[in-house]
Amino acid sequence: MAKTSQLKRLKETLKKNDLTGQTNVKGNKKKMATGKNRQDRDKVLADIRQQFNPFDVKVAKKKHDIGGRTVRGSVGRPGLSKLSGEEARMEARRLELQNKGRVGGVFDRRFGEGDSSMNPEEKMLERFTRERQLRSMGGGRNKSIFALDDGEDEDEADMMLTHSGQALDFKDDFDQGDLGLDAEEDEEMAAILANRRKLAEERGMGAMGVNLEEMDGVDMEEEGTGRKKTKEEVMREIIAKSKFHKAERQAAKDKDQALIEEMNDEETMNALIRELGSIKAKKVVTALDQKEKEYDQNFRNMILDRRAKPQDRTKTDEELAQEEAEKLKKLEDERQARMRGEVAVDQGGDDLDGNLAFDFENSEAEDDEGEEDEEEAEDDVEVHELEEESGEEDDEEESGDEEDKSRSAPATLAYTFPIPKSQKAFLETTATYPLDQLPTIIDRINVLHHASLKEGNKERLAKFACVLIDHLMYLADEEEEDAFESLSQVVDKLHTLAETHSPTMAAHIRKKLEAHTADTPVTAGHLMLWTLIGMIFSTSDHFHLVVTPAVLVMTRFLSLSTFDSIPKCIAGLYTAQLLIQYQRLAKRFIPEIAVFLGRLIAALEGKETSLPMASLFKIAPMTKEGKTKTSGKPISMRTANRSILSKKEVATLSQELHNQAVYAVSKLMDTYKDISAFPETFEFCNDIDDLQDKYNRIAKFKLADRKPLTLHKHRPLAIKTMAPKFEENFNVDKKSYNPDMALQETQKLRAELKKEKKSALREIRKDAAFEAREKIRERREKDDAYHEKMARLVRSVQTEEGAEKNAYERERASRKRKR
Repeated sequence: MAKTSQLKRLKETLKKNDLTGQTNVKGNKKKMATGKNRQDRDKVLADIRQQFNPFDVKVAKKKHDIGGRTVRGSVGRPGLSKLSGEEARMEARRLELQNKGRVGGVFDRRFGEGDSSMNPEEKMLERFTRERQLRSMGGGRNKSIFALDDGEDEDEADMMLTHSGQALDFKDDFDQGDLGLDAEEDEEMAAILANRRKLAEERGMGAMGVNLEEMDGVDMEEEGTGRKKTKEEVMREIIAKSKFHKAERQAAKDKDQALIEEMNDEETMNALIRELGSIKAKKVVTALDQKEKEYDQNFRNMILDRRAKPQDRTKTDEELAQEEAEKLKKLEDERQARMRGEVAVDQGGDDLDGNLAFDFENSEAEDDEGEEDEEEAEDDVEVHELEEESGEEDDEEESGDEEDKSRSAPATLAYTFPIPKSQKAFLETTATYPLDQLPTIIDRINVLHHASLKEGNKERLAKFACVLIDHLMYLADEEEEDAFESLSQVVDKLHTLAETHSPTMAAHIRKKLEAHTADTPVTAGHLMLWTLIGMIFSTSDHFHLVVTPAVLVMTRFLSLSTFDSIPKCIAGLYTAQLLIQYQRLAKRFIPEIAVFLGRLIAALEGKETSLPMASLFKIAPMTKEGKTKTSGKPISMRTANRSILSKKEVATLSQELHNQAVYAVSKLMDTYKDISAFPETFEFCNDIDDLQDKYNRIAKFKLADRKPLTLHKHRPLAIKTMAPKFEENFNVDKKSYNPDMALQETQKLRAELKKEKKSALREIRKDAAFEAREKIRERREKDDAYHEKMARLVRSVQTEEGAEKNAYERERASRKRKR
């Protein structure tokens, strides 16, 4: 069979269904009259269109094709769905464009709302007046019928019940509502009228006490005419009588009120109180319990309590600094005046104590917990004052040194000081004052040159902080042993400056660390610098611009140190203790500490020396309580500076160093007890009697925790089987065979959520594509309209130019002909 074309098959189908063909066939009218109607014709065309358009139908492939089973959604019409979606989006976009730029709101059309000349009271009064006018004119009658307010007057005035065209009024003929009585008088009047009505009914009289028989005879007729009075005239007389009685009651009430005011007069009340006081009344025992009595007592105390006076407002740091600076300048002027003799002696004296300091750190928040923990190094590693040894020879030597280093203290301490730019200038400024005045001088410099007082003071204070670091190193090398209390106060001041000027101080300290080489001898100044680093900066950071180089310098000193003198041993032990403090939080392993302490203990146990010593610091071992502990006599600087020591003194110093080194090793073991190489690192502790038990106890647990190396254990993989898995009660429509119903519901919800999410994303993508197409279409329409407009303008201009040119040419030609 030959393959026919799509067009030919379409024509044949249309002709077969009598939709095409000759229209002038005989009997066509009759056939059309009895043929299919328009609805059947459209249905046939739709079937033919679907038959000849396979791309408009999408059939999903069935996983399990079962005969006679219809699966919902297996056949789709993507073209129709796309068309309906486009139409819905077009309608939504049309509504969006229609409502674009509209702003909803409530327009307040109440009377006087836009009139700024009327106050709120006038507005409310005018609105109320207009509302009453509308109600009186009947304009709001229909609306007030359905009002839900509780206004009795409005409801009674606007709504009434009728029967057979007559109004049903349940009120009495006489309504006292127009008498102008208030609520209490209204109730009183109602009670009086009720009593009168009751008595009148018993005696045959009206509501106001009028004889009904008389009203039928005399009262109901006018005098002289004999005409019977109307009901309105009778009620008018009754109302007049009622108002008369009301006026009498009001007069009696005014009289009583005047009598009450007369009795409330102060003189009359005092006389009455005196009269009552003379009468001995019986004591009335009240039943107040203890709580009520306490409440009354507290209430009386609160009444008698003085009110708190208002305090001055909280001042800022800049204002406080300005006040302190002005106070210092004023005191300095007074001091200078006293020195010149311009002020009386009784007005002099130091009005400011020696510990004047503006507490800048209180104005800021406290440091975090980590920094506070790191600042506890001051409690663990302390710099002690070197004590003197008893003896006549030491006393003589000390007296000689004190005479050489003695300073002549001035009578009074100046209140203003220039901010130094170098350590030499600061030394010249403080040379004439005793060392215990150094913290006060630093405080006054900080106050006078606060950063908020003058531009550039912040940089000057940063430079001053670096000068203090150099000065502390100088004092550690030069000053006497009784200066360490003052030095500790200076360190506190430096720590305060470091809170705001740490970058400048860090750069200054890094320069000093770079200048320290392996050949540079370690002095007390270097130990002071390393101590300041641990107090100012965070030592628990993985990498720090100051702490990391300092640790490298200190470990190099420990690894290259020799034990040819007691001072080197002391410096090395102090450095090891500083490194232990550095790592109390991070606990990073530093092998040079353990190696140095092991070498030091071995040297002290196996040798005796009589070499001269020169040391400034006494190394105090750390205890668990954070306090210092010494097992021997403190090391004296005077003793260390002596060139020759006796064997007894050498033995005492060696024993002290040995005890402190053993304690440092114990502290190091507590720090590194969690490392896996603990037994190998502290193996030298087996030879130290004081640490042997502790080492064996910790090493035993660490060795027990060790496990031999093994290969990686992977999860065993199941062997793939070719046997299929059958379900006895298999159902195509059932999605899951999980016996757990809760888990099955959860899986069902997840599947629905996933399906809805995919559908929502698909719709969002379609909306975005539709918006993009619409924007492109609108832009093209605008562009086409613009180009069309411009072309129209160009054409019009060209037409005008052509017309003008033709006119010009005609005029030119006519002139030529005239010549």
